[in-house]
Amino acid sequence: MERSDSPASPQCHCGPSAQWPAEVLQTNEAARELVDTRDHKGAWDLLVALFELPFFELLGIRAPHALLAHRATAEGRESTARQKRSLQNFPEHLARELDEAEEILKINAQLVENYKATAKAAVKRKTLVQEEAALLGAERSVASKRQRLEQKRQKVDLVIRVSLTRAEHVKIPAPQPSYVTGL
Repeated sequence: MERSDSPASPQCHCGPSAQWPAEVLQTNEAARELVDTRDHKGAWDLLVALFELPFFELLGIRAPHALLAHRATAEGRESTARQKRSLQNFPEHLARELDEAEEILKINAQLVENYKATAKAAVKRKTLVQEEAALLGAERSVASKRQRLEQKRQKVDLVIRVSLTRAEHVKIPAPQPSYVTGL
């Protein structure tokens, strides 16, 4: 089955052979290197360089993000240009109202961003306060353990002092040497 009669395009039923241009074979070799090195980003970049978005749509497969982002920005620019052209036909009072509404939307978007930043800072602050509270609890626990150990040490020291004091007053008789007689 042939897709085109032009001599530049390869036949559909043939595989990579001498009919393919040298550039295609070089691209194939570059693709093999990307697979061997497991370079995902390089592979997507190669697809972006080789094919346009309609190619992926034709095959029904996911297009590289770079192509989708490029399409979205291009569509956004077209939409903005269409809006500007249509504004030229607006009566002056409606154009002013539209400008005022856009200004309000910009201010609201800035407020939202500021609130997001404030909320993010509040979450961080909350986390810091919780960590500090946990640290204070751990410090109290260590202080109470230290106090208990100090009380135990004092009791042991008291027992030792009392024992030494009693030992001074009690005379322990020295062992008497025994002589073995009569053998």
